[in-house]
Amino acid sequence: MKITENLLKKISFNLYKIDWLRQHISTERMLSAYKEFAVDTFWYDDYNHLGESELEEILTLENFLLSGVSSVGINGECYVCFEEFLQSEYKDIHYMSYLLKDSEFWDIYKELYGVSDDKADEPTLDYAISESVVRLFQAFPNAYLNHLDEFIADKNTNQY
Repeated sequence: MKITENLLKKISFNLYKIDWLRQHISTERMLSAYKEFAVDTFWYDDYNHLGESELEEILTLENFLLSGVSSVGINGECYVCFEEFLQSEYKDIHYMSYLLKDSEFWDIYKELYGVSDDKADEPTLDYAISESVVRLFQAFPNAYLNHLDEFIADKNTNQY
């Protein structure tokens, strides 16, 4: 079976979610979320009448990930939805190279979108703009706020 563009997008989105979890959710938070899942399942989902083997099947890590992580995130944090992923991360060649590199999926992505490995090593325009904006704010973190404070102070002194 040939990997279609739509299937590649879905696979990429799942890889993005795994990467998002790795970057945003600490081990401690994951442990805490699983404990909460187990308690909620047992006490609030009315499974306490089941036997031990049935509970073991319900309380698998896979069910935890499917129930809590697959919808929007975990433990109060969320990743972007599929449509937003397609509009941003999926178009970021640098990120997609990181996500798909060393797999057949990267070859399919490159073929579908006419991307070369050389181009994937260069930051995308969005990334370059983001980095320059960050550097600007790091260099002048309070320039706008200082100006705004002066403006407000000036307005307050000129009022009667």
